[in-house]
Amino acid sequence: MRAAVVQSDCFLGDISRNVATHVRFIRDAAEAGATLVVFPELSLSGYLLEDRVKDIALTARQVAALFEDAGLPDIVVGVGFPERTRGAIYNAYALIRCGAKKADIIGVQRKVNLPTYGMFDEARHFRAGSSLCAYELPGGATAAVLICEDAWHPGLTVALAQLPDGMPHLIIVPAASPSRGYRGKRPSNLEGWDHAAEHFARVYGASTLTAQRVGVEDSLIFAGGSTATDHNGSITRAALFTEETIIVDIDIEALSRLRAKAPVVSARDRDILRSLFA
Repeated sequence: MRAAVVQSDCFLGDISRNVATHVRFIRDAAEAGATLVVFPELSLSGYLLEDRVKDIALTARQVAALFEDAGLPDIVVGVGFPERTRGAIYNAYALIRCGAKKADIIGVQRKVNLPTYGMFDEARHFRAGSSLCAYELPGGATAAVLICEDAWHPGLTVALAQLPDGMPHLIIVPAASPSRGYRGKRPSNLEGWDHAAEHFARVYGASTLTAQRVGVEDSLIFAGGSTATDHNGSITRAALFTEETIIVDIDIEALSRLRAKAPVVSARDRDILRSLFA
């Protein structure tokens, strides 16, 4: 399969303008042969929503409807948005199968770990998600979503490896990671993201698609630096401080063979994990 990782900017709180940006990137990616396009965390809304989140939050069905009449080809799209439910608002990410006159939700992942340290105060505006699963994509690939902070919690990755069908082929990591720790030409936080992508690929045998945000919101600067790893663990990096799409070709069958040969979580591992949490 061919996947596109979009490193995009957005207009804070302006869903309509951001949808137009998404459609433009999706069309370009489709012309390049991509069947999956992933965007950053909260890509439809912007990050520093604060109290405005209550006014612009959408249901998953409303998000899918935004793409129904866009005239898109048959393609899977991953977008970040504030999700409204009957009882709460979540920092969420939807996988949507788009077509010429339709858009159907494949699945919605809610951010589990809401950072409340340093410059972050997400728990004030969102409720934490409480589940994690793999989603089936057209063509036989499976994908899981770890939203930004969730990618740094090893327990979630190990949980994915214990799924009945094993680790998903793809780990999608939508992020809005502000730049910090400049010690050279690149923000030092991006070094950690690079290591995380390579770790998922080489240890868990999963292709990792990390879509970073670019742009400025208030005092936060988003530098980009998105990455994509293929089935061999080779990493492709996007440029800094500019919108860009990176394309990666992933051999799903090769990933399946790799995990069948060397499963990340063995039967013995499962026994030990069950005993720990019994």
